[in-house]
Amino acid sequence: MMSQKQFKKNRKTVQKIQSLTQENIYNAKLLETQEYQEFISYITSQEVLSLDTFEFAKAFNRKANTLSFSHYYLGTKNKKKNSKKKKVVPFELEELSQETVMLHLRKFVADGAAITKIVQEISQKGYKNLIIDLRNNSGGTLDAAVILGRFLTNQTIDAGAYVTRKWYDEMGETPSLEEIQKFKFLGGFTYKDFQDIQEELAFRMVLPGNSNATFQGEVFVLTNNQTASACEPFVHVLKTHNAAQIIGETTAGQMLSANWFKVNKDISIFIPVNDYLTAEGTRLDQIGVKPHIEIDADKALQTALDSID
Repeated sequence: MMSQKQFKKNRKTVQKIQSLTQENIYNAKLLETQEYQEFISYITSQEVLSLDTFEFAKAFNRKANTLSFSHYYLGTKNKKKNSKKKKVVPFELEELSQETVMLHLRKFVADGAAITKIVQEISQKGYKNLIIDLRNNSGGTLDAAVILGRFLTNQTIDAGAYVTRKWYDEMGETPSLEEIQKFKFLGGFTYKDFQDIQEELAFRMVLPGNSNATFQGEVFVLTNNQTASACEPFVHVLKTHNAAQIIGETTAGQMLSANWFKVNKDISIFIPVNDYLTAEGTRLDQIGVKPHIEIDADKALQTALDSID
């Protein structure tokens, strides 16, 4: 029998979700589409509102995956106090031979010191081939991506533009390439710098060229359809600069900038607060980045190894 208490709780949760989304999503016009209205009809149905908190969140997230924008989902508190998650090491080197090393990048976390240490180790050991494994990397912050990108090329890196809600409220439409090129540059490249500039209409991430020592050997990047978010501009830049051979599957196509917002004591919602466009003015969200060599992800490593002279 349906719990009226749970039903009312979920209905209140949906009202708060709608309010937070309306206030914070990068483009409010997304909420006027038939697609989003059908989404709301689904999560306000009696069937969904009758679910317990965890099942409600699962139903929400499944349906949200069908929307035309990413980075929109619910998170719930883990009720199992004794459950222990295996700690994931975000950055790890694996020497495959004296000449070849693989860098496992499992998540882009805000730890510039750790990735700098890895870059230094790669340089000191003089490897001729670097394989960067981004398969199943769901993204994260940009700190490590910036450090690694500057190790792979000393060219100026135009990493694209982030467009805020303020832009869409005032201008209404996606910016043109000409408008993008006039955006203010982000002053620094840490997570804090990124958050500090949110009141702008939009901003660009442009890393100036440098004279630092860069990796001189062959670089291969492995991708799959779960290579997402912050990984995708990184892969796109390496591809457009011919700084690496991309091998595997087209990336996830989930590239927006999002923040968490508390809904109630049990649920938080992740909402995309900034749109993202490449330096060429194209969107990666719902599209992804195609590899140079398209192949099943589980064969990508061997393909890279076979490519090494």
